[in-house]
Amino acid sequence: MARTIMIYDWSVALIALAGVLVLDSSLADGQTRNKRSTEILRLSSVPQSSDRKTLLRDFEPYFRQWGDESLSARTTHSSSPALSVHYAKGSYSGWDSNRGAGFYSTPPEVGDHADDMIFMYDVYFENFGFGKGGKLPGLFGGVKGDGAYACSGGSNPDTCFSFRLMWRQNGYGELYAYIPPNQESGFADRDDVIAHSSAGQSIGRGKIKFKNGAWNTVLIQAHLNSVGHHDGRVKVCNTVQGQSQQCFQARNLLMRNHGGHHIRGFFFSTFFGGSKPEYSAPNDCKTHFKNFRLKLPSSVSDIVG
Repeated sequence: MARTIMIYDWSVALIALAGVLVLDSSLADGQTRNKRSTEILRLSSVPQSSDRKTLLRDFEPYFRQWGDESLSARTTHSSSPALSVHYAKGSYSGWDSNRGAGFYSTPPEVGDHADDMIFMYDVYFENFGFGKGGKLPGLFGGVKGDGAYACSGGSNPDTCFSFRLMWRQNGYGELYAYIPPNQESGFADRDDVIAHSSAGQSIGRGKIKFKNGAWNTVLIQAHLNSVGHHDGRVKVCNTVQGQSQQCFQARNLLMRNHGGHHIRGFFFSTFFGGSKPEYSAPNDCKTHFKNFRLKLPSSVSDIVG
């Protein structure tokens, strides 16, 4: 059963529900099916606490956690406490403190063989200059265990993959994917790809846009490739509260080369960067996160179109 914590902010929940219906009804052949998914995690808020273990208790088990000094629980823009992250002016991935936070969450309900997953959350950008860019949470996977936690920071071994989002200048967004280098012929020349040899691949840059001073509802739905085929795909949507949903799909992806690699959970990761000072935060700012939802499509027919 899904772990459910506290009560939804219904105004945001209705927007999110609409996003799921749009997401799940899109098929490659243009048909529409009634689709179902199993919700395995719902965290509408976090405990009102300054203790890190208490603050993150509902994300357990989690691994590779960092950024205690940046984390807090706030009700500044929400009726219930949101997980807030502080970025100090001048901070980026190489900064010592108050540069963001991260962890890998592997809810046991995910199981050992998940090849399809939907991840949703609400994020509020407070006092953002977006600067040159920074990271937002997404999905991750690979082998079971430590090898799955290695695809970030310029490290891209054959044991893992990850699909985070990234904000760019002026709030434009993209899928930032650590995936194997043996992509389909012509991958680097695709219109929706800005390719990198070892770091994450920039996919769909500018197809969505985040808004400062508003709640944004993010949806990421991934379907892993069949081993030996370039048939994986990821759909990304963002809904700024009160506005229409924006979506794009990244198709013909290879996320794994081994049958034992599966989706393991979600990757909470947020900071300014890039690894160079030019990516640093232009001013002190925060993000606030709530309404985390993790879903498993019930069958192969429920995957993204």
